[in-house]
Amino acid sequence: SHERILRVSNFLLERMYVAFPNSVTKLKTDLGLVMGPRPGILAQCSVDQLAEIISENQRLRVLVRDEHRATLESDLEKRLGSEASSKVLGIREAKGLEFTEVLIVDFFATIREKSHHKAWKAIIEGNLEGKLDEIPATMELELKLLYTAITRCCDRLFFVETKRTVSFDKWKLHLTTPRPGSNPDSQPEKLAQIMEPEQTKSERGIMTVDDYRVEGIENASLVAGEDMDYEDATKYLERAVVSFAKAGDKILEEKARMHLKALHKKEAVRSSANTEFGDVLLSFVDAGLVHDARDYCKDYASGGLKRHFQEQLNDLANKAPPAPADSPMRRSTTMERSYSGMSRMSSMESC
Repeated sequence: SHERILRVSNFLLERMYVAFPNSVTKLKTDLGLVMGPRPGILAQCSVDQLAEIISENQRLRVLVRDEHRATLESDLEKRLGSEASSKVLGIREAKGLEFTEVLIVDFFATIREKSHHKAWKAIIEGNLEGKLDEIPATMELELKLLYTAITRCCDRLFFVETKRTVSFDKWKLHLTTPRPGSNPDSQPEKLAQIMEPEQTKSERGIMTVDDYRVEGIENASLVAGEDMDYEDATKYLERAVVSFAKAGDKILEEKARMHLKALHKKEAVRSSANTEFGDVLLSFVDAGLVHDARDYCKDYASGGLKRHFQEQLNDLANKAPPAPADSPMRRSTTMERSYSGMSRMSSMESC
C-alpha cells in the first residue's frame, strides 16, 4: 500500500494502541514508498450507483463484513448478474489477498451493536482519557477488521456507505479535516476526499490477462495445502476458476476445476463417514447400551467429533442406570438432535 492508504491504517493503529494497549505490539510507523492517490469517500451511495461503479471498473473489488456479504452479493446480482459473485468478498475472507482498487462498503451501516456506534465516535475523536472502561472489549475486533479491509488495497481505496450513521459521520469528518503529513515542513492535508460516483472511474479500470491470472493464482494458493473450512475453500477455488477463464488460461482453469472437484469428493467422503459413525452410535443408544456407545466413540472417533460425542455420551452414561430404564427412543432423539447440530459445526471432521 502507498503512503496515503497507510496514513489511514496508521491512524487506526494509533487509536488501537490507546484503547487496547495490550492488543498489538507497537511497531515503527509504516510509510509507503510512493504517495499515491488520496482515498475517496462516497456517502449515501445507492446500490444502483454502486453497481454502476463496479460495472465500469474491472479492477474494483468490494469488501464488506462477512455476515453481510451474501446480502450485498444478492442485491448486486440483480443488477450485474453472476459477475457480482467474483467482485464481493467478506473482509475476513479477503485476508491474505491484495487488490489494486477496493471499495469498503457499509462498514459502519452494518454495525449490529448500537453501543459500537458510540464507541467508534469516541475512538475516532481520540478523547479517551477516563473513558476506556466505557469502550466495549469487542471494539478491538472492530478496529482490526477495518484495518484489515484498508490494507487489502494497493492503489485506489474508497469508503462507501449507503446509509448515514453517527459513526460514519465522525469517520468522514476526521478523514476530511486537514492534518499534518509525515514531513513537518509539508502543508496540512486531508486523509481522504469526498467524491461523486463518476469520480471513481479509472483509465486503468480494465484488467489484463496477466492481472486475471495473478488473481486466480492468489485465490487458488490460499486453499493449497491448507486445512480450510469447506465453504471458504470452495469460494476461493470458484473465484480462481472464473479468473483463469477470463485470462484464457485453459490449463490453470482445468487445474482449479479438478482441485474443486477433489474438494467436493473429499467433503462427500467426510459427510458419509460421519453419518455412518453417527448411525452406529444411535444404534447403541437405541438399545440402551450407552456405555458401549461411549467405548465405540473412544476407539473409533477422532478430533472434534470424538470430543463432542464423548461429552454427550458421558453425560448420558452418568445419568443412565446399569440397565436401561428410560425410553431408548427418547435417548435416540436427543443424540440425533445433538449430532445434527455437530455436523454443521464440526466442518465434517473425518472419523
